[in-house]
Amino acid sequence: MLETAETLFYLALGAGTLAYYVRDRLESDPDPIEEAKRLYADGKIDEPELERRIEEAVDDDHKAIRLVVEDVNGVSESRSKAIAREYESLDELRASDRARLEVVPGIGEELAAAVLERVQDE
Repeated sequence: MLETAETLFYLALGAGTLAYYVRDRLESDPDPIEEAKRLYADGKIDEPELERRIEEAVDDDHKAIRLVVEDVNGVSESRSKAIAREYESLDELRASDRARLEVVPGIGEELAAAVLERVQDE
């Protein structure tokens, strides 16, 4: 009788652990922009904090662009952010021409050529 109860206990413990693990793996992280909007609507954060969180989330979306272009000599963090705001993806930047890239503030003819050379090597 004791062995049966012990076996059932361990089976229940294993099933509970497995259920917790599966639930944890299947839950997706909330979209940071939607989460910030929800917190703002609930009055848990103020408007400056909402704007900061949205800006941070947008920057994360463009992190790949920034990481690649910051390798180019002369591309500062502020210039990489400006490039990332102009382009949605590395593929779009790769397909771009120098004239469009020169429209980005702080990006001149030589820097645009160097950035395009770098992203096309990627």
